[in-house]
Amino acid sequence: EFFDIRSAIDQMIDMQFSHANDKSILLSSYISPDVPDLIKADQTRVGQILQNFIGNAVKFTQRGWVIVEVHCEKKDSSTCTLRIE
Repeated sequence: EFFDIRSAIDQMIDMQFSHANDKSILLSSYISPDVPDLIKADQTRVGQILQNFIGNAVKFTQRGWVIVEVHCEKKDSSTCTLRIE
């Protein structure tokens, strides 16, 4: 099923925002313009991975910032392989 990856990332950042703020860590995202608005993937599983990924980044960052970056690594006419870092 298709879903909006930008919204999913925004939701996960919102969930971790207060924890990051308590540690004085800037938490933001950058999504490359070449990333499609909608992706076809298991939204629940992607959400769990993002939650774990962002939560651990905030947990193990002592100072500074956490930026979630999303890029389209490989793209052809019907697919795009995303890299989230």
